Amino acid sequence: MPDASDEIDADCSTAYGRVAFIELFDTGERVCRRVGDYQEFVVVNRTSETVDLTWSDSTVSIQVGEVFQPGGAVSDHLDVGVHRIQTNRSPMTIEVVDPERSRFTDQPMLLRKWADIRPGDSVADAESRLGVPIVVPVEENGSGEEFCEYGFVESDPYSPGIMIHEGTQIVRLDAYAPQHQTASGIRIGSTTDDVLSTYQDKIERRPHEYANDGEYLVFVPVDAIDADYRVVFETNDDGVVTTFRNGLAGPVSWVEGCL
Repeated sequence: MPDASDEIDADCSTAYGRVAFIELFDTGERVCRRVGDYQEFVVVNRTSETVDLTWSDSTVSIQVGEVFQPGGAVSDHLDVGVHRIQTNRSPMTIEVVDPERSRFTDQPMLLRKWADIRPGDSVADAESRLGVPIVVPVEENGSGEEFCEYGFVESDPYSPGIMIHEGTQIVRLDAYAPQHQTASGIRIGSTTDDVLSTYQDKIERRPHEYANDGEYLVFVPVDAIDADYRVVFETNDDGVVTTFRNGLAGPVSWVEGCL
């Protein structure tokens, strides 16, 4: 297994969303990534020669342009903490962040907010409450001038996806991690029956755009003050919640997010 350590590099970057994606280049510079235990670990060899990487007491050879994907979640392979991974190229450090350190696993998603973020607010107001920036990874979202893009709370791999409209307004929050849940305890892995029994007649059922037997289970509030907000639970063919989100009534229903 990779060597474990208690120290992390000060300039370690954070992987956001479902995949902890690492690219190795010919520069030979140290690679350091801060990841969540739920993420999928992917290494791509962008160098000009084979990379030998020590993993699970054996050496894995990653050919030029190929991908190493051990499968499963990071937690299936690495404990919480800092790990020095041996390679014949760029030194690699992985910090697996304890989910209990995140405000988004400590606090549930509500209809009109999640921790210190409220759909409808400006990015500046949310950052003021958070005390840290919301970052928009360039490799995922481009220049930051798009009609719609996703940001994340800096240095928190358990951050929800923060949909930002025209660079200024937060309009939706997407759950990624199994530790994410609503105030009523619905999470990824819950079932259609769980959602219906919890929210009852406040749920509108809509057919899924891609999953034949999947659905969008839309929580529609009854109070006038909440009329502009929704929570959407997506289910697969087996009736299992694969993701969920809150936000303003229009953007929260965009099937493909910012695409």
